[in-house]
Amino acid sequence: MKKNLREKLNTRLYLDGGTGSMFVQKGVSTAHAERLNVEEPDVVKSIHRAYFEAGSDVVYANTFGCNRKKADLSQYTLEQLIVAGVKNAREVADDYDGYVLYDCGPIGELLYPYGKLKFDDAYSYFAEQADAVAKTNADGVIIETVSDLQELRAAILAFKERTDLPVLCSMTFEKSGRTFTGTSAESFILTAQSLGADAVGINCGTGAKEMREVLGKMIPFAKVPLFAKPNAGMPRYENGKTVYDVDADGFAEEMEKIAALGVGILGGCCGTDPEYIEKTVARTKTYPVKTFFENVDAVCSYSHIVRFGEKTPLIIGERVNPTNKPLLKQAIVDDDYDYILSMCVSQIEKGADLLDVNLGMAGIDEGEKLKNAVQFIQGVADVPLVIDTAKKNALDSAVRVTNGVCVINSVNGEEKVMERVFPVAKKYGSYIVALCMDERGIPENVETRIEIACRILEEGKKYGIGKDRFLFDPLTMAVSVNSQNGLMVMETLDRLQNELGVKTTLGLSNISFGLPNRAKINGTFLSMLAERKVTSAIVDPSLER
Repeated sequence: MKKNLREKLNTRLYLDGGTGSMFVQKGVSTAHAERLNVEEPDVVKSIHRAYFEAGSDVVYANTFGCNRKKADLSQYTLEQLIVAGVKNAREVADDYDGYVLYDCGPIGELLYPYGKLKFDDAYSYFAEQADAVAKTNADGVIIETVSDLQELRAAILAFKERTDLPVLCSMTFEKSGRTFTGTSAESFILTAQSLGADAVGINCGTGAKEMREVLGKMIPFAKVPLFAKPNAGMPRYENGKTVYDVDADGFAEEMEKIAALGVGILGGCCGTDPEYIEKTVARTKTYPVKTFFENVDAVCSYSHIVRFGEKTPLIIGERVNPTNKPLLKQAIVDDDYDYILSMCVSQIEKGADLLDVNLGMAGIDEGEKLKNAVQFIQGVADVPLVIDTAKKNALDSAVRVTNGVCVINSVNGEEKVMERVFPVAKKYGSYIVALCMDERGIPENVETRIEIACRILEEGKKYGIGKDRFLFDPLTMAVSVNSQNGLMVMETLDRLQNELGVKTTLGLSNISFGLPNRAKINGTFLSMLAERKVTSAIVDPSLER
């Protein structure tokens, strides 16, 4: 009995090659190629059959342009084009015990802040496709040729939320090693697998040689199978048509080097045809496939990663918090996101590794304002974000549009708080600041704080959240109230790190409350955290140590 595709992804699999290039070979126009699913099904099927004959295990349905923005819907509905495309591929695939992926291409319009398309609208384009695909017998979904990480996020969420199919995704990288909108290979893989992508890869853009270099950057972060679908080298325009500079033998030679990295899923994109696949199969089928289960701890923005443990403590900028900041409060009321952004940029310039974003104040729609602020900030600020809110609707909406892998601030040992935070963190693959307190307040001793931390870890397991996703904050009270508060915090930090083996953080501003020279006291305390290799600290980045 044929295994489902999800079970096969960690084995050697061969994808198909270019579809457009095959249409051109057959003298068929590629303008609105999705209509061929209905009007020329035999031509479409012949291409699928040629790839299976060449050794492909998986073919992409002819549905790359099947979204409402691109497809010609003058005669057919989107669902008709999608269903017909999958049906054509399925009829051929069943003759070879092969697999069919619904092929989802980009919308064709840039998302905010690079363009005008809103995240929710992008999601709706992909959701419409997902609803149609759910009615077919596709084996999975491939989201491909995407250059905007935020668009990829919208697509993954749509297919994950509206189908139960495995979702593969690939972005297109330029020779610079980044996508057109600046996404790094590392940010791409961290984000995609945090959202539950079943396999992650690269397609189009470059030839296999250049693609191998980008894959090398992804491998240390991979926890899912990887795949490569390069072009037949680099394109050029010659005698009125597009040609590529690598033949089938040269392509297969380069693909052999990719297979040697342990990458198990191989195929071809623009300019490739069945000969390219056949020769790739012949040269790579004996190479072992690596199972990637790397344990790299990192968060990211769309373009920049921050690894935990690489520097201690990481500085989480705390300034975007309206408490005792009348100018920020007014900016929040007025939707003055330029002012908020200026605070973020200033903190980055002063050394912030991450930015805490907290807009919590009375009399506003925090969910809408936090969501808008996050989207505005990440259009310029290239560091990972810490989403700081106590309201469920604000948490849901802000994390959903956070472009990358973020930190949620915060959870504690109170059951209703864990029920609010953990599902969001699990769904989006976020890290979590965990406070060593519960409904009784902040404990007056170290032992109770450790007990609460253990309870949070146990509850996290029920949601499938491992201890590596937590940053525990022991909570500090002012030394002006009790001179032992600083020592208690240090002891709790030591036990969290040494006994529980968890990452740590500390919002340390409270330590100096009510005392003169607060900046100097906080700076001294920050130096003590550095000596203890505390993972991070939530502070004003301008603090001198």
